[in-house]
Amino acid sequence: MERLEKAKERLDQALTRLEIAAQNPRGASVNEEGVVTELAQVRAHFEALQLRSHKVSDRLNNSIERLRTILKEDEASGTS
Repeated sequence: MERLEKAKERLDQALTRLEIAAQNPRGASVNEEGVVTELAQVRAHFEALQLRSHKVSDRLNNSIERLRTILKEDEASGTS
Protein backbone atom coordinates (compact mmCIF):
# COMPACT_ATOMS: atom_id res chain seq x y z
CA MET A 1 0.00 0.00 0.00
CA GLU A 2 2.82 2.42 0.84
CA ARG A 3 4.41 1.82 -2.56
CA LEU A 4 1.14 2.67 -4.24
CA GLU A 5 0.87 5.95 -2.32
CA LYS A 6 4.45 6.91 -3.19
CA ALA A 7 3.83 6.11 -6.85
CA LYS A 8 0.64 8.21 -6.80
CA GLU A 9 2.57 11.09 -5.22
CA ARG A 10 5.28 10.90 -7.89
CA LEU A 11 2.61 10.79 -10.59
CA ASP A 12 0.91 13.88 -9.12
CA GLN A 13 4.23 15.72 -9.05
CA ALA A 14 4.98 14.75 -12.64
CA LEU A 15 1.53 15.88 -13.77
CA THR A 16 2.01 19.21 -12.00
CA ARG A 17 5.33 19.72 -13.78
CA LEU A 18 3.71 18.82 -17.12
CA GLU A 19 0.88 21.30 -16.53
CA ILE A 20 3.37 24.06 -15.72
CA ALA A 21 5.43 23.21 -18.79
CA ALA A 22 2.29 23.22 -20.96
CA GLN A 23 1.45 26.74 -19.76
CA ASN A 24 4.87 27.95 -20.85
CA PRO A 25 4.82 27.83 -24.67
CA ARG A 26 8.57 28.21 -25.05
CA GLY A 27 9.16 25.13 -22.95
CA ALA A 28 11.33 27.08 -20.54
CA SER A 29 11.31 26.56 -16.83
CA VAL A 30 9.10 28.64 -14.58
CA ASN A 31 12.16 30.25 -13.03
CA GLU A 32 13.70 31.27 -16.35
CA GLU A 33 12.55 34.87 -16.04
CA GLY A 34 14.10 35.13 -12.58
CA VAL A 35 17.31 33.57 -13.82
CA VAL A 36 17.46 35.95 -16.79
CA THR A 37 16.94 38.92 -14.48
CA GLU A 38 19.60 37.70 -12.06
CA LEU A 39 22.02 37.07 -14.93
CA ALA A 40 21.51 40.63 -16.18
CA GLN A 41 22.21 41.96 -12.68
CA VAL A 42 25.35 39.86 -12.35
CA ARG A 43 26.58 41.02 -15.75
CA ALA A 44 25.99 44.67 -14.83
CA HIS A 45 27.86 44.16 -11.55
CA PHE A 46 30.71 42.45 -13.41
CA GLU A 47 30.96 45.35 -15.87
CA ALA A 48 31.07 47.85 -12.99
CA LEU A 49 33.80 45.84 -11.27
CA GLN A 50 35.71 45.54 -14.52
CA LEU A 51 35.56 49.31 -15.05
CA ARG A 52 36.73 49.93 -11.48
CA SER A 53 39.54 47.41 -11.97
CA HIS A 54 40.73 49.20 -15.11
CA LYS A 55 40.70 52.55 -13.30
CA VAL A 56 42.74 51.13 -10.41
CA SER A 57 45.13 49.50 -12.85
CA ASP A 58 45.64 52.79 -14.70
CA ARG A 59 46.28 54.64 -11.45
CA LEU A 60 48.82 52.02 -10.37
CA ASN A 61 50.57 52.18 -13.73
CA ASN A 62 50.77 55.97 -13.48
CA SER A 63 52.19 55.72 -9.95
CA ILE A 64 54.79 53.19 -11.08
CA GLU A 65 55.83 55.44 -13.96
CA ARG A 66 56.19 58.43 -11.62
CA LEU A 67 58.35 56.35 -9.26
CA ARG A 68 60.52 55.20 -12.17
CA THR A 69 60.95 58.81 -13.29
CA ILE A 70 61.95 59.87 -9.77
CA LEU A 71 64.45 57.01 -9.52
CA LYS A 72 65.96 57.88 -12.93
CA GLU A 73 66.28 61.53 -11.92
CA ASP A 74 67.98 60.49 -8.66
CA GLU A 75 70.41 58.25 -10.57
CA ALA A 76 71.16 61.01 -13.06
CA SER A 77 71.90 63.51 -10.30
CA GLY A 78 74.01 60.97 -8.44
CA THR A 79 71.87 60.85 -5.33
CA SER A 80 70.75 57.57 -3.92
